[in-house]
Amino acid sequence: MPFENVRFFGIVASAGANVLIQDNTSSVATQGIEVAFSGHAVAYRNLVRDSRFSPVFFSSFGRAEMHGNDFLSAGPWLAYAESYGAPPPITLDLTGNYWGVEDAAEIAARVHDGHDDPLVRAIVLFEPFELRSVPAQTESSVG
Repeated sequence: MPFENVRFFGIVASAGANVLIQDNTSSVATQGIEVAFSGHAVAYRNLVRDSRFSPVFFSSFGRAEMHGNDFLSAGPWLAYAESYGAPPPITLDLTGNYWGVEDAAEIAARVHDGHDDPLVRAIVLFEPFELRSVPAQTESSVG
């Protein structure tokens, strides 16, 4: 299902919801997929492109397993986690995705999590990652 030219969030899992996100396209949103307020998202075979801030955004104890997706950002971040507060730390499993770049250091520099801010009690796992597009999309909006 396409979520195109939306203003803020393409797809949202929030308020404790358990959501399967599969075979969707989200483009030109501020954040393509947002997982927040104890929401839990499992995502496969999605194309999230041209996000103005980040293709995936996590806050307030959102949890996720996302594999086999294309996350292509026109903004500063590829994945962004914030506002996790008290322990225990949360691991966000985003392994096996295509990020539009082939360099792990470049991806790490564009992932905001507990490695960047110790107050963010979430860690984004992105390695191993795909070196080419997983869904049908073959172009990257990332330099």
